[in-house]
Amino acid sequence: MSEREHFPGSAELAEAAEQHKAAWDGMMTKAATDMNYRSQLLADPVSTLRQEGIRVPEGLRVTVLEFDPKHAYFFLPPPTHAHG
Repeated sequence: MSEREHFPGSAELAEAAEQHKAAWDGMMTKAATDMNYRSQLLADPVSTLRQEGIRVPEGLRVTVLEFDPKHAYFFLPPPTHAHG
């Protein structure tokens, strides 16, 4: 199965970000320099992405994390349906 089949919403968002690379890059630059915009992006990422013209699939939750060199993030894969 492809990533798109496993994680359709996330794959669609990644694809939309790639298609709108200029908007995505502009958002990252603006978030680094404009603290009001950064706060908006952290508080309501879905609306902010949509305002920038990036399609966010309905029902997809988006979380924005701020970089912290003293904080590591680990993403676990979805659980399998193994019987034990």
